[in-house]
Amino acid sequence: MMIKKFNVVSVTAATLLCLLSMSSAQANTLINARYVDNNDGTITDTVTSLTWQRCSLGQTWLASACSGKAARYRGEQAIELVKAGWRLPSIAELDTLVQCQGERQPDKRAEDEYINDTNAQCLGEPEQPTINAEAFPATAKDWYWSATSHEESTGSAWRVSFENGSVYYGNKVYGLGRVRLVRSSE
Repeated sequence: MMIKKFNVVSVTAATLLCLLSMSSAQANTLINARYVDNNDGTITDTVTSLTWQRCSLGQTWLASACSGKAARYRGEQAIELVKAGWRLPSIAELDTLVQCQGERQPDKRAEDEYINDTNAQCLGEPEQPTINAEAFPATAKDWYWSATSHEESTGSAWRVSFENGSVYYGNKVYGLGRVRLVRSSE
């Protein structure tokens, strides 16, 4: 009888050690040589050193995928959705997530103006969504809010479209968009 108990304990301890080493290995997984999977529903960008939630707000991280539908918010609501340590990204931060297969139009946003031929849209036939789908699964092909207000129109904020990579501003009161939160890496 003692031997059986000992075997069960040994198997349990071995299983635990295996799980711990697996978790450790998974935490260091590098996705497309850029994103470190933190194994907790977040990902750290090795280029910007920012930590992102892998799912859009409204979705839930379930071990390897985002479940549910990304919620849509008005810009003024999006600003209030910050959670303990998380915040809405600046437009410059959010724009770093755009991934075009080919070239991208120039972006005149730095001068706070919108010119149709310089909206940073992905050229050609962009793969949709225009974001790394392995790092950020189930990302909606839609506008995502930033915390950056439009300088000349304070009732508007800059957004990025993960349908085509373009950058544009939207009305914070009436415009709808999705939200992905970010924090500075520790």
